[in-house]
Amino acid sequence: MTKRMISSVERCRKGYVLLLSSFLQGRVASQADLLQTREHRPTPEVARLLGEANVAYAVHGAAEALEIYLQVVRHDQYIAQAWSSLASCYDELGKGEAARQMRFFAAHVDRDGEKWASLAGEFK
Repeated sequence: MTKRMISSVERCRKGYVLLLSSFLQGRVASQADLLQTREHRPTPEVARLLGEANVAYAVHGAAEALEIYLQVVRHDQYIAQAWSSLASCYDELGKGEAARQMRFFAAHVDRDGEKWASLAGEFK
């Protein structure tokens, strides 16, 4: 197993332990409690690339930023912001299906119920 896989398994295990202990104590785990168990921090290189992509998007537009965001997700596929930004780029370039798929990946990484609910309408 890679270091990243072990880290992911450990976060999942911590989340399940938190839910179980909360249940046994007669309380419901808050969303903030659960978010702490699955926080993902990008490496400095990925953070730098993400910053470059954001600047490229703001200064030069979607077409130039697209390639840099793709580099970000190639390096680290657990960066929800990169997937969401890719969706915005594809929307601006008129590629609706690709944008929808990027929003799907963002919701999967982010595990946000509201994003899933809005996506349900798009995939009908």
